[in-house]
Amino acid sequence: MVYTSYFANLRKLPSTVYPVGISLYPPHWFTGETYEKLSPSRELLLKYKSNNCTIPDYWDEYWSETLSKLDPVQVHKELQAKGTPDVAILCFEAPDNFCHRFITSHWLTQSTGIAVREYGCDQHIVFGG
Repeated sequence: MVYTSYFANLRKLPSTVYPVGISLYPPHWFTGETYEKLSPSRELLLKYKSNNCTIPDYWDEYWSETLSKLDPVQVHKELQAKGTPDVAILCFEAPDNFCHRFITSHWLTQSTGIAVREYGCDQHIVFGG
């Protein structure tokens, strides 16, 4: 199973869930693996962080510049091959804040039919788009 989560929640993930960062700049203390294919571009991140990009605009740009160039079945397969039955893709934002991992989970779920949910949540979280 592929989940989403965030770096601050890392200690709450069971040892059976393998953490994989998808942030452009993971925290300095994170020693786990990263999957850079799902990281937003530096330009898009800066645009969003400086409030020069709405959530729908971010959604569209991340989708077109990153996700549209990837095969979701292959991405899912690569994430699942990380060595444990469960994987959590991580970034910074808590579940009640918008983040690119929600776009990624929506894309994977929509494209593969396999539900990718926030770890510990029963529902698929989606913001805009």
